[in-house]
Amino acid sequence: MRRLWRGLEIFAVFAVLFCFLSPGARADEAASALAGFNKFINLSKANSPQICNRFSEYTKDSLSRFIANMASKEGTKVSASEVRKFLEDTSNPEALDMWRSATSSFAEIDLGTPKVSVKGGRAYIMGSSAAHPIVMVKEKGQWNLGLVETLEEGGMSLDMLVK
Repeated sequence: MRRLWRGLEIFAVFAVLFCFLSPGARADEAASALAGFNKFINLSKANSPQICNRFSEYTKDSLSRFIANMASKEGTKVSASEVRKFLEDTSNPEALDMWRSATSSFAEIDLGTPKVSVKGGRAYIMGSSAAHPIVMVKEKGQWNLGLVETLEEGGMSLDMLVK
């Protein structure tokens, strides 16, 4: 009897995965990811303080650690969590300036007719003339820009940007 229940559990998992990974569901997710990227671009162009809510958690954590390390090298002691709190303060003009400078080049992107593929909680948006895809990450039901993930997809790192 136990073996039968286990078999039914496994079948149910595969049935659910099949439904979620059906071509229609993937197309909906691809369209949703592209809409999330367009939302990001519009917020960037409008210099909206909400732009900082449209980055992936991995990007926020990575940037916080990176900035804390850079500050430490310059003799300023600050933790990554303090930097993260600073970056998430949408009422702080300095924090918003940092996000805006990080996103200014995205506002100029012309994707042409992009190709979007979704794999799990990530979407890869490939512009018609792009060498590497833009990575969007689905977190808490919202597609966010994976800025650091995009760099890594292209074989780069934050450290490479300051050398």
